[in-house]
Amino acid sequence: CGIVFGNILLSRLHPMLPKWIGPEALRLEDGDLKALFSDVEEGRLKPIIEPSSPFEFTAGGARDALRLQKSKHAHGKVVIQIAKE
Repeated sequence: CGIVFGNILLSRLHPMLPKWIGPEALRLEDGDLKALFSDVEEGRLKPIIEPSSPFEFTAGGARDALRLQKSKHAHGKVVIQIAKE
């Protein structure tokens, strides 16, 4: 607990480190999700997907996806494709 609190405090005080999001920032108000989906549909918000994604929904594909995510070298969201459309 002490290490986590220290990292959060350091990240809020140091201008060059990313700010950690606390639980208070994750509260949703009525209409927030509707507005979020509207932004996605209208192209104002676009998720960045890791170029090597999507990974297959197999043991090997999941292992590769998790290895990439754990390496912290992913350039966007790591996606595992469960079903093909």
